[in-house]
Amino acid sequence: MRNFANHPQLFIARSTIHGLGLFAGEDIEWGRRVIEYQGEPLSTREVKRRQRFYDSIGFTCLMQFGDGLGVDAISGGNESRFINHSRRPNLGAIREDKWRIVFYSLDDISQGDELTFNYGFDPESSPKTLSFSEIRSS
Repeated sequence: MRNFANHPQLFIARSTIHGLGLFAGEDIEWGRRVIEYQGEPLSTREVKRRQRFYDSIGFTCLMQFGDGLGVDAISGGNESRFINHSRRPNLGAIREDKWRIVFYSLDDISQGDELTFNYGFDPESSPKTLSFSEIRSS
């Protein structure tokens, strides 16, 4: 659960990128923690099983780490699952521990701007499973 005192106000709205998106409800300064990616922790075996299913339907909220573990925001996720992909993102991410991913601002973000992250895939091709071997660990 988000601690609202430490995180900026956010809201979900229609996105020009894809479906719904997550937007800044206030100005967010560079380097600020924005939101934790929450969901069901998955073993390597379960990540592979769900990855096959999500690839078959062309939709996912599954983040897979370089070690094979993953977090699935379809189950137990929060509004961070609405952060859309961009090749010019305004958010970065850090893997803080075995299951925790925290998004932080890469630049000043204005109120009303859509929050985006480079998930490391080409949205025009498949598969679209999110792979996070590039996320830094703290």
